[in-house]
Amino acid sequence: MSHSTIDPSKQGFDPDFANRGMFYEFAQGSSPMKILGRTTGGKILLAGSALPEVAGKPLSQFQLVQLLEDGTPDPDFGTSGFVVGGFKENHHAYTDGANLLKDGKILLIGTHWGALNQLAFARFLADGSLDQTFGDGGVYITPIPSASGAPPTTRQSSRNALSLPTAIGPNGEIITASGLRVRRYTSDGKEDMHFDTQLRSINAVGVSATGKITVAGVNRQRQGVIARFKANGTPDNTFGDNGYLAFSVFKGRDAGTVVNCMALRDDDSIFVAGIADPDIFTPDRATERGMLAAFNSNGSPNLVFNGGEPVVTELPSGQSCRWKDIYHSLPDRLVVVGSTGKHGSESSLVARYKTSGETDPSFGNNGHRVTDISSDREEWLSVLVQPNNKILVSGDCTFKTDPATVVRYQET
Repeated sequence: MSHSTIDPSKQGFDPDFANRGMFYEFAQGSSPMKILGRTTGGKILLAGSALPEVAGKPLSQFQLVQLLEDGTPDPDFGTSGFVVGGFKENHHAYTDGANLLKDGKILLIGTHWGALNQLAFARFLADGSLDQTFGDGGVYITPIPSASGAPPTTRQSSRNALSLPTAIGPNGEIITASGLRVRRYTSDGKEDMHFDTQLRSINAVGVSATGKITVAGVNRQRQGVIARFKANGTPDNTFGDNGYLAFSVFKGRDAGTVVNCMALRDDDSIFVAGIADPDIFTPDRATERGMLAAFNSNGSPNLVFNGGEPVVTELPSGQSCRWKDIYHSLPDRLVVVGSTGKHGSESSLVARYKTSGETDPSFGNNGHRVTDISSDREEWLSVLVQPNNKILVSGDCTFKTDPATVVRYQET
């Protein structure tokens, strides 16, 4: 599809947002951005990475962007709406995770490339300036090696908005998860605990008001897994089987179920979404399907949601699909985003479900909307629902030269 032929009304975009419903003018070399949330003033905060030219060479940098309600950059945030930089000047930096804190400050977690690649934290005030009360002038570089590899030297698409699942605890503690390991840091970035889980890969993490840590992902048996731990890192034996809950949507040796994201509610019940595949060895991943499931606070199936069974997404097109992020909207709606189509030529996909597990027919095409912005592969990776129920999505669409694109859908 040619960029010039995009009709926002046919795509369902909100014409009152940015440029024809889309914002894509991020810093040079931007990777897909994660929507961190809305500030108390209704502004939209995003985080990611960029690869601008510095002294004639690409230098990987972290990036924060704040947009006004109408999708234009906030002139009172950073430099004309942007904060782009490194943990140290003229060093590569990369954003791995980020959170909008309750007091309006912004925590950014990433990789600093010096002599080694090290995990680093930066905390910003609401106006995008560094918080001088945190670390050394707003930055703390830990002695812990980062899980990131070599710094990027070319602009290329990333298939994750941010690669490090993070959450903030009730006392400001910072929770991160990488691989099978969970780490907890004090609010000033000092590590005070870490522990390994039985998961092969943790893709989502959340913390309850009591400090319990919930993680979700996949185990070595290719099952979707949700696990819950007490604040001290020991399994919470009131949840699932000694703290663990594993489930498979399809049966068979070649089947797989992966939890990519979760929505942890105030009562510790959970909605999860991801991928279910009856045959993970199918070329082009043509048998992948989006998966949603719901569990009570003790890990038992939520019988209100599809009778306690996972929901497998079947599109009218019959094409494969998968979910990457989920948002619990209103008391009885779920919004999920991801992609549909063969691997390598996907279109971006957004859907709205009722908390009973049924699609919401008032949205899109019987609950689903497929979006094609460019001629390249596309995928939504992050979602937020505004108070007026308009849906903000961010992901990889490469409308111009970089993959970072944010869209607001008009439908409420």
